[in-house]
Amino acid sequence: MKYRLLFSDIDGTLRPNNLTHIPRANVEAIQAIQRYGVKFVIATGRGRAVIPEPMLNGLEPDYWVCAAGAQVLDQRGNVISSSRMRREELDALMTFCTENGYPLLLHFSDGPYACTGYEQIRQTAPALGLVRDGAERMCHLTEMPFSAAVLMPKEAEPRFQAKYGGLGLRFPYYSSNACDVLRPGQDKALGFQLLLRHIGVEADACVSVGDGNNDIGILEAAGLSFCVEDGTLDALTAADRVCPSSGDCGVAAVCRMVWPEAFDI
Repeated sequence: MKYRLLFSDIDGTLRPNNLTHIPRANVEAIQAIQRYGVKFVIATGRGRAVIPEPMLNGLEPDYWVCAAGAQVLDQRGNVISSSRMRREELDALMTFCTENGYPLLLHFSDGPYACTGYEQIRQTAPALGLVRDGAERMCHLTEMPFSAAVLMPKEAEPRFQAKYGGLGLRFPYYSSNACDVLRPGQDKALGFQLLLRHIGVEADACVSVGDGNNDIGILEAAGLSFCVEDGTLDALTAADRVCPSSGDCGVAAVCRMVWPEAFDI
């Protein structure tokens, strides 16, 4: 078998943004290739605690690359690799977002907390599920978050960099006014590399599917990559091929295209 692993983003790739769960066509196609011997990996900007079981719709990934590469877990949730934000990074984000009124979401082990803009995050991002008000948690901080996301326009980033550019934080946007916050070196591609090193598989034996700029690392790193047809221009450029949109179950199409034998069993 040439390709042994499939990596896929969730939002806008496995799951259309207008649904609360992964469509059955995608679930059943992935289950078919898993029975054939292919390992399936979710690669997402979400923390693991922000992926509820109903969203998975019966899907059981073999591995997880979560929080934009900061959490790498096996099927049972055992930690393969993890990294957390530094205090100065968190302080800069909190100060900038508080001063400018930008909602800031932080991913902790027990779930997402809105550090600022709780009501706006709760109303505009229902797919995140239960988001807790982080005001009390931030007053009694006992652990640093894995990663963060911000609701702010793209033109705000240069202002952040002008003041805090020395921290090396990056802001890959997945919509016109929402982005992940990546620490230096943090990327889905790093999680991809750490997982492959752990299980002893080469990148050339992997297939990846994504839709946004935070997927570019795994699209470029995998032996074969696909971007859904309604993905961002940069993601489409980074991918080797284009597949149907998330609404048309593009991941299922990729499974049938790459592993047709899995559907003859």
